Amino acid sequence: MVSKIYSTILIITVCFLLSANALIAQTNTIPASSQNIYERLLTTQKEYEIAITRGDTAEIGELCYLLGKRYINIGHFSKAQQWLVKSLNIRKPNGPSENIGKIYLRMSEIQIFQSDMDEAERYVHLAKNNFAKINSLKGLMGAYRISGDIQQTKWETDREKKNSGSLDSACFYYTKSLKIASDFNIQVDMAVSYQCLGKVFELKNDIDNSILYKQKALLIYHKEKLMNNIVDLSSQIASDLIRRGKFAAAKQWLDKALVANKSQSAHLGIQVSLYETLTIYYEKTGNWQKAISYQKQVRELQARQFENYRNEAVENINLVYENELKSAELIAHGKEKLLQLKNIQIQKRLTNITLTLFLVASVLGILFYMLFIKYRKLSIQNAYLVKEQNHRTKNNLQSVSDLLSLQLYSLSDPHAMAVMEESLLRVQAMTWVHRSLYQGDKLVDVDLRSYISGLVNGVLQSYKLEYVTVIYEIEDIWLHTDKAVSLGLIVNELTTNACKYAFSDNLNPTLAINCTLKSDSVFLSFYDNGPGFKNDKTQTNFGLRLISILLKRLKASGTFTTDSGCCFTLSFQAEPKHAVN
Repeated sequence: MVSKIYSTILIITVCFLLSANALIAQTNTIPASSQNIYERLLTTQKEYEIAITRGDTAEIGELCYLLGKRYINIGHFSKAQQWLVKSLNIRKPNGPSENIGKIYLRMSEIQIFQSDMDEAERYVHLAKNNFAKINSLKGLMGAYRISGDIQQTKWETDREKKNSGSLDSACFYYTKSLKIASDFNIQVDMAVSYQCLGKVFELKNDIDNSILYKQKALLIYHKEKLMNNIVDLSSQIASDLIRRGKFAAAKQWLDKALVANKSQSAHLGIQVSLYETLTIYYEKTGNWQKAISYQKQVRELQARQFENYRNEAVENINLVYENELKSAELIAHGKEKLLQLKNIQIQKRLTNITLTLFLVASVLGILFYMLFIKYRKLSIQNAYLVKEQNHRTKNNLQSVSDLLSLQLYSLSDPHAMAVMEESLLRVQAMTWVHRSLYQGDKLVDVDLRSYISGLVNGVLQSYKLEYVTVIYEIEDIWLHTDKAVSLGLIVNELTTNACKYAFSDNLNPTLAINCTLKSDSVFLSFYDNGPGFKNDKTQTNFGLRLISILLKRLKASGTFTTDSGCCFTLSFQAEPKHAVN
């Protein structure tokens, strides 16, 4: 169960960071919901569990489809594919239907995200055949639009390759989708088709038609009051006009975009695009002061965007963790009650039978013994499963660490790279816990001596500071996983800060770490011989804020002293165990 909790948390965290840009594009034309994508995922999972108990096949099939959508929204495509296939297997025996067509379209979206256009085309073809059999024009409308997306994407990714996609084909499919939307007077779908056609003509370098179709889409977006789309399309039209050298007309569209953004702030990603276009406009017109000003705003918005992604990831980690923990506690409590009830019933029966039928007492004794052996086997099996879960959690955390490392190499902004490196070290701090659990003979307790030393050495290696002298004075203390994770993250932050600020001009860099147990309280001191720092309460350093949050979780008190070097001390009540020889 612990493995399930941490696996869910870390999958959501990484996928959130990797798929954020894709999610922005998907939600431009949808009003914001009061419930975020993670809460909807958890709600749908609960509804699915309830549907399983009811045995309603139709409801289960719909919830499997919804779970597939939820996992697409958070970028977990393999999991999404599993749920969609499950929904398809439930619904397919009933013959072609609107629901089956929607499943195929979702599967094609997954393949587009994963850049497998041939497989995406196969699923779209299946969707078209399904919708044609039931004469669903609205279903065909969506299928035609996705066909256009596939053709456009293939053309953009490899223009030289034969049969790699055609802009004329994309235009053909978008036009067919537009006709159906117009016949049914579905305004938003009409606008999306106009916008797609505008993009195709932009790629064809036919700027006049590109602007024409985008203006048609804008009229509908204004009517529907979709401010994100208004700002985005106005900025795109201005960009087209700048390419044509029509700077006066471009300025008018940029002003419209700024007014729309002022009335209701657009998504940060769209604002970044708008300010980048403004930067290009003022560069082209020679107003370098304003160009520099908007370029500065672009960087500030990008920093805010990254900070928002990180904060949302942390918040949703807590949300999923608490939900999974409650579910685990309820399941464990229910199993315990059920086992107790069964034991009571068995004891009553044994007592009654023993009083009335003494001759069969031996048979009942054998039965009781068999039950005991079975219970013991189950206990041993459960212990093995917990150990295996720790191993899988360790592997999942390592996979997350590898994914973060890959993402790190794709970044160019030094600030973003530094933030990502620190996030990577935090994941590695949690990895060390489950590595200790798997390699040791304890199920939920961590050896602080090996855990802290391994964690500190790992951080020093990542900063290439293996030469730093580290003095460990750590007693043989075993601490529960929950508290060990929080304590390890604090040590990770302290070591990271020391590597960044304490050793740059230090001829004899030294760390001293002391951890003792006194009266059921754990005392930790962490010292470096660097220059120290000014402990300003107004600081917004993320590491210090994270330490403060972790101290609250531990119900611990912690202080910094900077008289000579930097020393951090903390203490908290715990139920640690000294190592048993």
